[in-house]
Amino acid sequence: VFILSFFIGPIGVYFLVKEWWGKLPALIAATAFSYIPYRAVDVFVRGNLGEFFSFSLFPLVFFVNWKFLTAQQDDQKKWGIVFCLFLFFQEISHNISCFIFFFFLLVFNLFYLGFLVKEREECSKKMIYLSAILILSLFMSAFYFIPLLYETKFVLVGQFRDSPYREYFLTVKKLWDFPWGWGGYTDVGNAVSLQLGKTAVVISLFTVALNTFIKTNQRKLINFFILCAVLFIFMELNISDFIWSRVTILHFFQFPWRLHVLVTLFLPILCGGFLYLFQQKVKKPVLTVGLGTVILFLFIVENVGFFKPRIYWNAPSVSETTT
Repeated sequence: VFILSFFIGPIGVYFLVKEWWGKLPALIAATAFSYIPYRAVDVFVRGNLGEFFSFSLFPLVFFVNWKFLTAQQDDQKKWGIVFCLFLFFQEISHNISCFIFFFFLLVFNLFYLGFLVKEREECSKKMIYLSAILILSLFMSAFYFIPLLYETKFVLVGQFRDSPYREYFLTVKKLWDFPWGWGGYTDVGNAVSLQLGKTAVVISLFTVALNTFIKTNQRKLINFFILCAVLFIFMELNISDFIWSRVTILHFFQFPWRLHVLVTLFLPILCGGFLYLFQQKVKKPVLTVGLGTVILFLFIVENVGFFKPRIYWNAPSVSETTT
C-alpha cells in the first residue's frame, strides 16, 4: 500500500491540474506533490500508512469530483458512480484525514457552484446529486464509521477538551526551514521536520504575484487555492489558538499540523498555476518548457534526500531465529 500510495497521489494531481491548465503545469504540480517533504515524513519518520494512503488518494477523489461537477448530462451517471466509489475508499482509509478532506470538498463545491456556474437551476441539481452521492457512500462505509464513532469515547482522541494541541502549533520558521529529525514533534534535538519545502513556497508566492497582475479566466480558481493555502497555514500557527480554543471539535485532529495533508496539496497546485500564468503571459513554448525543466530540477534536488529510511535492518535468517 505504501508503494501504491507513492504513485496514485502524483497521478491524481496530474489529472486534476491537467483539466485546468494543461500538461506541463500538471507535470510541475505532480512532481511538487511527489517530493513535498511531508510525504517523506509520513512514510520514513512517522510510518503512518493510513494517513499516507488517505492523502495520496484524495487528489484522485478531487479529480473525480471535478469530472462529476463539469460532466455533461450523458456522463453524469458514470462519473457519479465513480465518485461514490472513490468517496467510499476515502472514508475507510483514515478517519481524521477524511473529515478534513470532506470539509474542503464541501467548501470547494460550494465555491464552484456559487462562482463558476452561471445557471441557478444547474446548481440546484448538482447539489441534490452531490448530497445523494455522499449519503450513498456513507451507507457503503457504515460498517467502518459507525463503530468508530461509537467507540471514540473509549480512546483518548475522543477527549476533545483535554487535547494538548497547543504543544503542536508550528511557527513560520519551522514551515520554512526545520532540521530533519526522526523523533516526535516535541523531541528536543531530533524533532520531526514539518517544513513545506522552499521551492514550493517561493513558487507559490510568485503565483500570488502573477495572478494579481495577469488576468485570465482561471483567476478565481487560483485565488481560491491561494486563500485556502493561507487559511490552512494560519490554522497551523499559534496565532490561531483563539479559534482552536473555542471550536473544540478541531481537537479531534490532534495536531494543528495535521492540516498539512491539504496544505501539501494546495502548494503543488499553485506551483502548477505559476507555470500556467507564465505561459499565458510569455506565450513562448520554449521558455515555458525551459522554466518548467528548471523547476522540476529544483524540486527533486531539494527534497529527494528526505525520501530514505534512517537505517536498514537486516532480518535474521531462519537458522538464526531457531537456535
